[in-house]
Amino acid sequence: MQNKNYILLAAGLTGLLVSTGILLATSPVEDSTEGSAPDLQNRSFNTSSEIKMTESGRKYIVRPDELLQGCPGGKDCIPSIDNPQFDSAEEVDWLNPSDKVVGLEVNNESRAYPLKILSRHEIVNDRIGGKPVAVTYCPLCRSAVTHSRKVGNEVLEFGVSGKLYNANLVMYDRSSDTLWSQISGRAIIGEKVPQKLDLVFSSITEWDDWEKAHPDTDVLSIDTGIYPNSVYETEAYSGYKRSERVGYGVNQVDERLPSKDIVYGIKAGNESIAVTKDVLQNEKIIQTRLGNNTLIAFKRPSDGSVNALLQNETGADFSLEDGEISSTAGDKWTLDGKEINGNDDMRRLLTQGFYWFAWSKFNPETQLYR
Repeated sequence: MQNKNYILLAAGLTGLLVSTGILLATSPVEDSTEGSAPDLQNRSFNTSSEIKMTESGRKYIVRPDELLQGCPGGKDCIPSIDNPQFDSAEEVDWLNPSDKVVGLEVNNESRAYPLKILSRHEIVNDRIGGKPVAVTYCPLCRSAVTHSRKVGNEVLEFGVSGKLYNANLVMYDRSSDTLWSQISGRAIIGEKVPQKLDLVFSSITEWDDWEKAHPDTDVLSIDTGIYPNSVYETEAYSGYKRSERVGYGVNQVDERLPSKDIVYGIKAGNESIAVTKDVLQNEKIIQTRLGNNTLIAFKRPSDGSVNALLQNETGADFSLEDGEISSTAGDKWTLDGKEINGNDDMRRLLTQGFYWFAWSKFNPETQLYR
């Protein structure tokens, strides 16, 4: 009981300080490395970083002293949900229609993870459609990312490390104690460097939209066994969301957009682009170039999630009508990019809705569509 009370106190303190705009400790996490001190004002994530070793023998691609302590108590200061329980949509009476959920569908099984719960736990270790996944959410970056928990022949369980990199959640796995970046899914410090977690399609959407599109969905239960149900009446970090403050340790931001504008980030190989939320709300479909291909993106009418599709045909224009994508060349595709009368399928790309400062920190060369 003492440990549980401590976790409650630590996590509650974290939420209180963030919601009131008070910074938590921002001192670097110490682990001796060679070389000069890091530039904390101009850090970006380089996936081709050279693997180095600390004096204690740990592999790293991000210097340990570039991590900041994000919440008191260290590991599990914010408790993950490791044995999630679910209710049917009909049983859920505590969600408002406009409440945000992370929607996930795997092998015809759909689930909704309300941000009212995720914002207070940040990681749900789950299994859906036979696939082990970690549904993760970093409130500081507004980044909801779902990863496969399978690495090689091993299924990992993740927890909150208490550390931040570029204001983003740093996870740890409980088998090797390796630290993982939530946004990139890459092992950054520890035994499993430089392995990378596979991403799973998921999106933040409104509960009403998700329920209508997926009436058989299950919903993460408010009965977590960790906090009283009343704790989940509102999202954590509400004060932070309303403020202009960005996450800890981020002092230099890309000024092409206000730092907390929501963008939908899309990557294909070494190319990346951010599409603003306003554009996707005001235009039925957008079309641009990404590398040597045509990128189209749109909000799905059914559940409000954002789809991005890549097509190697660059001479046609595309439109969205009656639940189908059409080109001026006369071809048609489903909203998932499957060609209706042929085999020239489009490539569906993962689309992630983040705060602009977070997306641009991890993708400093990103294009911007606004």
